Amino acid sequence: MKSYFFCLLMCLILFSCKPTEREQLVEEKIKMINSNMEEWNELTEKRLKTDFVKNKRGYASSYIEQLDLALQEELESKGIISIDVRWENCTYVQYYYERYSFGMVSISWEACDAEHSKKGVNKQRMLIETWGIGNGWSILVDSDWI
Repeated sequence: MKSYFFCLLMCLILFSCKPTEREQLVEEKIKMINSNMEEWNELTEKRLKTDFVKNKRGYASSYIEQLDLALQEELESKGIISIDVRWENCTYVQYYYERYSFGMVSISWEACDAEHSKKGVNKQRMLIETWGIGNGWSILVDSDWI
């Protein structure tokens, strides 16, 4: 009987230590941004200079199909399906991926020095969790299905 409980305890410990799909994806996205920081910065600069953004006041949201073909192809190759840009108080660009089983994942860059984008910062408010990558970049996982 003791060996049964010991075996059960060991199984629980082993399975609880395994990273979740969400944690694995976030770790993968952080590595992707860090290893291609210059490329993501250039992509963001290109996005901010498009006519689609320039012709809006304070906020622009688009699916990548609404962008010019070269930018659309570049975003598609990264798995991005849509983008939000805000620039009222602080320029902010958010890249959205397809919805995963655990929620919506996005990568964002902002010009202001936001606490949640500082490297190593991890915050959770209700169903939204952010991880700071540094240099204005962060990852957001929104588990709210609404």
